[in-house]
Amino acid sequence: MKLRNRILLVMLFVLVAALPLCVLLYFWPHIPDTIPAHWSANAIVNRWGSKYEMFSLPGLSLIFCLVFLAQLKNFLQQEQTIVSDFRNTFSSIYFSGIAVFICCLAITAVWIHLVLAGSDNDSSRLLSSLYILPGLIIFIASFLPTQHLIGLPFRKPLSQNQMRACRLVTAIVGIVEAVVCGFILQGYMATYVMIGLFIFLVVVNTAIAYGKPKKHV
Repeated sequence: MKLRNRILLVMLFVLVAALPLCVLLYFWPHIPDTIPAHWSANAIVNRWGSKYEMFSLPGLSLIFCLVFLAQLKNFLQQEQTIVSDFRNTFSSIYFSGIAVFICCLAITAVWIHLVLAGSDNDSSRLLSSLYILPGLIIFIASFLPTQHLIGLPFRKPLSQNQMRACRLVTAIVGIVEAVVCGFILQGYMATYVMIGLFIFLVVVNTAIAYGKPKKHV
């Protein structure tokens, strides 16, 4: 991949990751100090919080951006590997990151709409449903044809057993995120749990990848 193309892709990646923060800062002067922060199952506001809680989603997007950029840097340095494997891995990481950023942007935009336009039932339910999307993306990622799943950059190919373990952990974390953050928690708590689950996924998959693969007898 040419240097110019690398720079353009990274710039696009960072731009999309920063969009939630840019949108929030644009509307920031119009957002009141106290905002709706949690909705019941009937889409009724049952908790109010500080406007600064709205930085949780843009912050999550930027955290994801740093993790994905670390992976992209690692794979760009290993371009001497098989071209098809490199493209599959690079594409999986790049577009997974873009998908996560768009989810953060959508949740932030709907939250801003609820604050400024009022908490109508349809918008409240839409905000709750959007928290399911990151979990679905993680779950789908467990089926991607790549040698590297969500985790720290790996320096060696994974064995079949390691790959199965990483796929299983990734699928389980995706399901848990979709259920807990989409149906049980909302607002900043859902965001914090989302971050915690992602960190857990990174740590566990990295531990699996750097562990010694079991040899078949």
